[in-house]
Amino acid sequence: SAATAIFLGILFAWLVERTNLPFKNTIYPLFLVPIAIPGVLFSIAWVLLLSPGAGIINLVLKQALQLDQAPLNIYNLPGMIILEGLHLTPITFLMMAGSFRRMDPSLEEASDAVGAGLWTTLYRITIRVLRPAIMGALIYVLISAMESFEIPGVIGMRAGIQVLAFKIYLAKQETPPDYGMLSTLAVLLLAISAVLIASYSKYSRDAERYATITGKAYRAKTVELGRWRVLALALVAAYFTATVLLPLIVLIWTSLLPVYQAPSIAALQKISLANYQTVFEIPKVGLALKNTLFMVLLAPTLTMFMCAVLSWVIVKSRGRGRKVLDFLTFVPHAIPGIVT
Repeated sequence: SAATAIFLGILFAWLVERTNLPFKNTIYPLFLVPIAIPGVLFSIAWVLLLSPGAGIINLVLKQALQLDQAPLNIYNLPGMIILEGLHLTPITFLMMAGSFRRMDPSLEEASDAVGAGLWTTLYRITIRVLRPAIMGALIYVLISAMESFEIPGVIGMRAGIQVLAFKIYLAKQETPPDYGMLSTLAVLLLAISAVLIASYSKYSRDAERYATITGKAYRAKTVELGRWRVLALALVAAYFTATVLLPLIVLIWTSLLPVYQAPSIAALQKISLANYQTVFEIPKVGLALKNTLFMVLLAPTLTMFMCAVLSWVIVKSRGRGRKVLDFLTFVPHAIPGIVT
């Protein structure tokens, strides 16, 4: 999952920041949209699309290709890997886009001046200069994928595939809870996170070796994609179709039906707002909504205030402990939410 997210995130960041990709000023803010879709809804949507029994895409393919069995199945490890990678891609994109934008392009210009091709320059110059940023993003998404619970919970449980985070949850659900096994698995998960954090500390400490010295303002040269512009735009469109458009369509479609079924003329006749009219009749739904709004408004506000103060201290102050503080701000992410 981390490899998928890193590859797609770097590719999209390079396309948006360094090429003449069409509509890139619109594409950049669109990468915030997949982050707004919770992992549990994202995985449920793809179950509705690709489950072997009633998945809409499978039903369409079976009818179009005259197949007896569904050609695709989301209930497997590759399906979990791809979904998790797609869900983590926007975070990688946002981390790498800033690095591409701030990178001094003088070494790339020198490579271009001696006749090196685009792919040679990308591999031997760009990727190597950005290595600390890539490693930081990789470690971040590795920890994020390792502590992920939504996709393994929705898909892995049905497929019989367990990961550490879900195994910890199962140990808690036993009667009585197996606290010994739970704690052992939690320590194992924390140990892996600690190794990743130590790796992050090493690469952030050596980041100065990748800096370039310049005395002039600079602007990166825009790479002309030529005939590849259409393909690049199609790739970006395919990503947003898979992460935003299809999940939203299938969730909205399902919410308008009394019982889930694939799109058809008969199903269109059953569309109504009855589910939206009765949802607040469910006990304590209003209280759940109130608690959710209170939590999601207050927690980010406090987080942004603390991060603003810490960032100012780390960047603007000259205290001896600011590097330690910079490291400590990353450590809480290494403690998986299921362990906390």
